[in-house]
Amino acid sequence: NEILSDEVPSTWRRTLEQAVLDGGSTYREVVFFHKRSKSLIVTDFCATINEDFISQQPFLDKLATRTVARAIGIYERVGLLVEGVLNRYRARNQVFLQRVCSWEVTCIVASHGSSPIEGGPVWETLLGLFRRLQDTTGIDEEAQNATTVAVAAEKPPTA
Repeated sequence: NEILSDEVPSTWRRTLEQAVLDGGSTYREVVFFHKRSKSLIVTDFCATINEDFISQQPFLDKLATRTVARAIGIYERVGLLVEGVLNRYRARNQVFLQRVCSWEVTCIVASHGSSPIEGGPVWETLLGLFRRLQDTTGIDEEAQNATTVAVAAEKPPTA
């Protein structure tokens, strides 16, 4: 048992790549890239909630799920949930951004909400944001004020 770092363990180096998002003492996320399927595997990095997902929830949870998803910008859209971390800790996350931008993602497997998410236009929009964040000379006002990046996307497929 060990804490994962940017160094990919030799036991899965052939299959997976990984990058660590460092949010200081309160937040850390490791994202994985499965090479063969070109899938990005994430926990709290991004999410989306669609009606197919909501329809599978117990009755009382449906309203709450829909309301929260709309409030945080992930209802029928893919939302980047870690933009605040990326903005606040830009310098320490340059390796993370470079590594993630180098992957050719075609699918995003998120642990929350509707998944998998087709990569295509969603991934291109996220890459644009990541590249903008790689410029550490200053924080642009739009990125500083945003809490999530809602990316219009085709309805994600259901499992």
